[in-house]
Amino acid sequence: MQVFNQKNIIITQETKEIASKISNIIGTLEFVDENNTEFSLSKYIGYLLKAAENCDAALRAEIENNIVSLGIKTVPYLINSLMTVKGAARGLAAMAIIRMGGSTVEILKNTASKTPDFVWMAEYIINEIVGTQIPVAVYNEEITERLVAG
Repeated sequence: MQVFNQKNIIITQETKEIASKISNIIGTLEFVDENNTEFSLSKYIGYLLKAAENCDAALRAEIENNIVSLGIKTVPYLINSLMTVKGAARGLAAMAIIRMGGSTVEILKNTASKTPDFVWMAEYIINEIVGTQIPVAVYNEEITERLVAG
């Protein structure tokens, strides 16, 4: 039985391997023009997010890891993509920002202050970042206190 993706393209082990190799190749490339790294990084993030729309979960995770490994310099491009892409690519962009953690909060707040349509997204992502930084023990203590008090 053949498996098709959302665009009715047959998914085979070979196509998965090719997509993975392309992602790895692009991930190892340096910026083409050191004087214009902003343009190159923007195109690179755009390419990876486009690829994320049509791949399986394993490759999507690999793409996300690649973006996260590039660090905070990708955040402005990821924020811009949140306002333009849909579906899996949007989720990947948001999750990459969340995984980069607290260092992204100021960029999110700054963008939200200038872009009203982005406020709700920024609030959601910031809440996710803050929530992931609370130790599980805190939740367990709160639950225990409620159970003992009740």
